[in-house]
Amino acid sequence: CGQIEFVQVVTPKAKAGNLRTAAEWLFDAEAEYNQSTALMFSSIGLEAILDSPVKETTMRLGDRLAWFLGRTLPDRNKIADSYSHFYSVRSALVHGRNRVLDDRGREQLQWGKSMLRQAIGEELTRAFK
Repeated sequence: CGQIEFVQVVTPKAKAGNLRTAAEWLFDAEAEYNQSTALMFSSIGLEAILDSPVKETTMRLGDRLAWFLGRTLPDRNKIADSYSHFYSVRSALVHGRNRVLDDRGREQLQWGKSMLRQAIGEELTRAFK
Protein backbone atom coordinates (compact mmCIF):
# COMPACT_ATOMS: atom_id res chain seq x y z
CA CYS A 1 0.00 0.00 0.00
CA GLY A 2 2.88 2.40 0.72
CA GLN A 3 4.19 2.06 -2.84
CA ILE A 4 0.83 2.94 -4.33
CA GLU A 5 0.61 6.06 -2.16
CA PHE A 6 4.11 7.09 -3.28
CA VAL A 7 3.14 6.58 -6.92
CA GLN A 8 0.25 8.98 -6.39
CA VAL A 9 2.74 11.65 -5.44
CA VAL A 10 4.95 11.27 -8.54
CA THR A 11 2.31 10.55 -11.19
CA PRO A 12 -0.73 12.54 -12.25
CA LYS A 13 -3.59 11.83 -9.87
CA ALA A 14 -5.88 10.33 -12.53
CA LYS A 15 -3.14 7.99 -13.81
CA ALA A 16 -2.26 6.91 -10.26
CA GLY A 17 -5.93 6.11 -9.69
CA ASN A 18 -5.95 3.90 -12.80
CA LEU A 19 -2.78 2.15 -11.64
CA ARG A 20 -4.17 1.58 -8.15
CA THR A 21 -7.45 0.28 -9.58
CA ALA A 22 -5.65 -2.08 -11.97
CA ALA A 23 -3.49 -3.42 -9.14
CA GLU A 24 -6.58 -4.04 -7.01
CA TRP A 25 -8.23 -5.97 -9.86
CA LEU A 26 -5.07 -8.03 -10.36
CA PHE A 27 -5.03 -8.85 -6.64
CA ASP A 28 -8.69 -9.91 -6.86
CA ALA A 29 -8.01 -12.00 -9.97
CA GLU A 30 -5.10 -13.77 -8.29
CA ALA A 31 -7.13 -14.44 -5.13
CA GLU A 32 -10.36 -15.51 -6.86
CA TYR A 33 -11.13 -19.24 -6.79
CA ASN A 34 -13.76 -19.07 -9.55
CA GLN A 35 -11.81 -18.91 -12.82
CA SER A 36 -14.62 -17.25 -14.77
CA THR A 37 -14.75 -14.45 -12.22
CA ALA A 38 -10.95 -14.19 -12.20
CA LEU A 39 -10.95 -13.71 -15.98
CA MET A 40 -13.49 -10.91 -15.63
CA PHE A 41 -11.37 -9.25 -12.93
CA SER A 42 -8.32 -9.45 -15.23
CA SER A 43 -10.31 -7.88 -18.06
CA ILE A 44 -11.49 -5.02 -15.87
CA GLY A 45 -7.93 -4.47 -14.65
CA LEU A 46 -6.60 -4.28 -18.20
CA GLU A 47 -9.28 -1.77 -19.13
CA ALA A 48 -8.35 0.30 -16.05
CA ILE A 49 -4.59 0.35 -16.74
CA LEU A 50 -5.22 1.19 -20.41
CA ASP A 51 -7.50 4.06 -19.33
CA SER A 52 -10.25 2.75 -21.58
CA PRO A 53 -12.79 5.35 -22.65
CA VAL A 54 -16.38 4.24 -22.26
CA LYS A 55 -16.92 3.38 -25.93
CA GLU A 56 -13.46 2.02 -26.73
CA THR A 57 -13.56 -0.90 -29.14
CA THR A 58 -11.92 -4.23 -28.53
CA MET A 59 -9.50 -3.68 -31.38
CA ARG A 60 -8.38 -0.30 -30.02
CA LEU A 61 -7.84 -1.76 -26.54
CA GLY A 62 -5.73 -4.54 -28.06
CA ASP A 63 -3.74 -1.96 -30.00
CA ARG A 64 -3.18 0.15 -26.89
CA LEU A 65 -1.91 -2.86 -24.96
CA ALA A 66 0.29 -3.92 -27.90
CA TRP A 67 1.93 -0.49 -28.19
CA PHE A 68 2.30 -0.21 -24.42
CA LEU A 69 4.07 -3.56 -23.96
CA GLY A 70 5.35 -4.62 -27.40
CA ARG A 71 8.90 -3.73 -28.37
CA THR A 72 8.81 -4.87 -32.00
CA LEU A 73 6.16 -5.03 -34.70
CA PRO A 74 5.86 -8.84 -34.42
CA ASP A 75 5.51 -8.49 -30.61
CA ARG A 76 2.79 -5.87 -31.01
CA ASN A 77 0.92 -7.95 -33.60
CA LYS A 78 1.02 -10.99 -31.32
CA ILE A 79 -0.22 -9.03 -28.29
CA ALA A 80 -3.06 -7.42 -30.26
CA ASP A 81 -4.13 -10.79 -31.69
CA SER A 82 -3.93 -12.45 -28.27
CA TYR A 83 -6.01 -9.66 -26.73
CA SER A 84 -8.71 -10.36 -29.31
CA HIS A 85 -8.80 -14.02 -28.21
CA PHE A 86 -8.85 -12.99 -24.55
CA TYR A 87 -11.69 -10.57 -25.16
CA SER A 88 -13.76 -13.18 -27.02
CA VAL A 89 -13.61 -15.42 -23.92
CA ARG A 90 -14.58 -12.45 -21.76
CA SER A 91 -17.50 -11.62 -24.06
CA ALA A 92 -18.77 -15.20 -23.96
CA LEU A 93 -18.93 -14.93 -20.16
CA VAL A 94 -20.48 -11.47 -20.07
CA HIS A 95 -23.13 -12.26 -22.64
CA GLY A 96 -24.08 -15.57 -21.08
CA ARG A 97 -22.77 -17.93 -23.75
CA ASN A 98 -20.44 -19.59 -21.24
CA ARG A 99 -20.57 -19.86 -17.46
CA VAL A 100 -17.30 -21.70 -16.83
CA LEU A 101 -13.92 -21.65 -18.54
CA ASP A 102 -12.77 -24.51 -20.72
CA ASP A 103 -9.06 -25.23 -21.37
CA ARG A 104 -8.83 -22.34 -23.86
CA GLY A 105 -10.54 -20.04 -21.39
CA ARG A 106 -8.14 -21.02 -18.62
CA GLU A 107 -5.21 -20.25 -20.94
CA GLN A 108 -6.74 -16.86 -21.65
CA LEU A 109 -7.18 -16.24 -17.92
CA GLN A 110 -3.45 -16.83 -17.37
CA TRP A 111 -2.62 -14.63 -20.36
CA GLY A 112 -4.86 -11.83 -19.07
CA LYS A 113 -3.33 -11.88 -15.60
CA SER A 114 0.16 -11.95 -17.10
CA MET A 115 -0.55 -8.96 -19.35
CA LEU A 116 -2.11 -7.03 -16.48
CA ARG A 117 0.92 -7.79 -14.29
CA GLN A 118 3.27 -6.63 -17.08
CA ALA A 119 1.26 -3.47 -17.75
CA ILE A 120 1.30 -2.53 -14.06
CA GLY A 121 5.05 -3.16 -13.94
CA GLU A 122 5.61 -1.05 -17.05
CA GLU A 123 3.52 1.79 -15.65
CA LEU A 124 5.48 1.72 -12.39
CA THR A 125 8.77 1.66 -14.30
CA ARG A 126 7.75 4.68 -16.35
CA ALA A 127 6.53 6.52 -13.25
CA PHE A 128 9.96 6.28 -11.63
CA LYS A 129 12.10 7.27 -14.64
